[in-house]
Amino acid sequence: EIIDYYFNSGNPVNLKKVIDFALDRYPFSADFKIARAQFLAYNQKTQEALKLLNDVELVEPSNPDIYTTRGYIYSQMGLSEQAVENYKTALNYTEQPDEVMIALGTEFLSQEKYLDAIYYLKKAVKHNPDNDYALSELFIGFDAASQLKEGVDFFQQLIDENPYNHFAWFNFGLCCSKIGEHDKALEAYEYAIAINEKFSSAYFNKANALASLDRFNEAIDVYKETFSHEDPDPTAYYYIGECYEQMNDYDSALQYYNKCIKKQPEFADAWLAIGIVLDYQNRLTEGIHYLKKAIELNKKDPEYWYVFGDVQ
Repeated sequence: EIIDYYFNSGNPVNLKKVIDFALDRYPFSADFKIARAQFLAYNQKTQEALKLLNDVELVEPSNPDIYTTRGYIYSQMGLSEQAVENYKTALNYTEQPDEVMIALGTEFLSQEKYLDAIYYLKKAVKHNPDNDYALSELFIGFDAASQLKEGVDFFQQLIDENPYNHFAWFNFGLCCSKIGEHDKALEAYEYAIAINEKFSSAYFNKANALASLDRFNEAIDVYKETFSHEDPDPTAYYYIGECYEQMNDYDSALQYYNKCIKKQPEFADAWLAIGIVLDYQNRLTEGIHYLKKAIELNKKDPEYWYVFGDVQ
């Protein structure tokens, strides 16, 4: 438990100490040897880690952590086939198949093998519908594979079976938003919030849906509501600015765009937006400064150059 704590808290100095301490007292423990292999892999000592895992496999070949750790190492090395092979071996031994299926799904996502990813992530969700990470990765798979309508059907079925799964409602809403069904998305986010009142991502996406429906005043209120559930996000400030801009309230738009870049100075879209709004206000000399800054931050976006050319 102490090893897990230091792994999760990202404290490599104490992590090494406690692994050494444990192995000094229990030198034959497979779990502690695997922990050391994970620590070695974390520190880019992959060959040492793999050798240690091979030694453990000779003694305890049915330990699933051997194969998940080895799969992770191969994945980091870019050896996807070997990673998949090890994850599949781990499935034969693990008592938490959803975690291994997620590992397989994310590996296939990284290789742009989206249908394979969807296959394993669906299995992970069916095994454990409350695994939020599996649900998130599955939405990414549906989106990347351009199978969002299939995603709507899948999450709808999941909701029918688990009507109080707030994350299922949330991902159903994401799929609806992506295909332009903003009314359905809005309803889904509201159900997610009703189930979990502190679900800040649902508030944020509810605001996005309202903005997409041109309900800008309501969207602004909901964006601001997210601030009571998490620290103000620069993206939220940016979207509030967009809402005010759409309502031609340019002073308020500038106020929130400036809040955005104050919180995140490299937020290029906000610099661009300020330049555009200043152009609307016939303040071109000021606007050009902001457009130049936007281009400095994001030289490869053609829209930025187009706007700059238009102002010139």
